[in-house]
Amino acid sequence: MSKKLAKRGWGDPYECHFDWPENCFVQCGGSGIVFTKEGALETVLTAPEEGIKTISSALKSPSGPEHYVTAFFEAFPRDPSCFLRGEGKSIEEAEASCWEWYQRVVACGEHEFDRRGRRDGYGFCKKCNMGSMFAGPLDTCCVCNVPTCFAYDADQQAYCREHLQECPEEKRTRSIESTLRMMADGHL
Repeated sequence: MSKKLAKRGWGDPYECHFDWPENCFVQCGGSGIVFTKEGALETVLTAPEEGIKTISSALKSPSGPEHYVTAFFEAFPRDPSCFLRGEGKSIEEAEASCWEWYQRVVACGEHEFDRRGRRDGYGFCKKCNMGSMFAGPLDTCCVCNVPTCFAYDADQQAYCREHLQECPEEKRTRSIESTLRMMADGHL
């Protein structure tokens, strides 16, 4: 039986060393940037000059506390449905880390989820730390009252996709502005 191949952003697929389930999508890379400060990714996407500085700091200091570069391996099992990510000095090390976590998730049994302050329905198992959507969002659209976590204005009022354009301009955040641009361009 041939080994599962993990998709890479660049280059040939990576041949996995562990027996991932057939219906589990896997991907990897030798040098992914991890943004550890809240809002760093938004800055990279919406403020090019500041974004270049942020990426540059990660590349100059691969083991720095703010942002860093690492090899990674990501798995998206279907049973249970979740996202798992391993990091390491090499893809092989990252895959081993991810596989170890996957084994804890499978052995966990009945997961007990905690929102950990999140309002979007995503939670983490108290026993194995698996992250997954386990419930619906706690917030409702301020226009139509439908549960949503699509976007929040400067006052933390929620908007669903259908009503985001009704957000008053003076309450729009950079995130809302970039989401509206992506919607207008047909990317969302």
